[in-house]
Amino acid sequence: MVKTGSLRDRKKANVKKIFIEEAVKLFLTKGFDKVTVEDIAAKASVSRSTFFRYFKSKEAVVFRNHHARVAIFKEMLSSAKSNNEKIFDAIRVALLNFAKYYESIKDELREEYKIVVSSPYLIAKDIEKDRDFEEAISEEIYKRLGGGQQNRYRAKILASAIFGTVRTVMEDWFEGGCKSSLIKSGRDALDLLSGGFDW
Repeated sequence: MVKTGSLRDRKKANVKKIFIEEAVKLFLTKGFDKVTVEDIAAKASVSRSTFFRYFKSKEAVVFRNHHARVAIFKEMLSSAKSNNEKIFDAIRVALLNFAKYYESIKDELREEYKIVVSSPYLIAKDIEKDRDFEEAISEEIYKRLGGGQQNRYRAKILASAIFGTVRTVMEDWFEGGCKSSLIKSGRDALDLLSGGFDW
């Protein structure tokens, strides 16, 4: 028999789900900055204090899946291999695998993007959170380079170049409504980065 958790756990999960659904509706219709925690609590028919038992802030509702996505990305990085043992090619494999994952949740991402771009505050926070992905790339490169202070610096430089490319591809994908192939765009961009300094 499959365990589904206690009644209390199911109730908590249901309340959290309602918070998310109502908050997202409000953010999409009114814009993040014009929505208050009180608005969300009222829509969910609970108190303001109940909201804070589930989320630290309304921003936490928007970025609720961030840590899980970073964890998935780190796992893909650590397990990525390349046929020629080149570090860049292994990172490329991980990024394209992650692009495939992102395509599988594109409706969720598109909704999140609409909320983020409605708020200068969220745009700034989104850039901050992107650093978690860039740092994950840097750490993976550093580990594969074999450590040492010089390699730490090299890893940071290489990761910033790679993630700058990723950010450009993602922005283009979102602006196009997530309709194009993220995998193809990512592959083309990484190929360009790989050979882009041969001129």
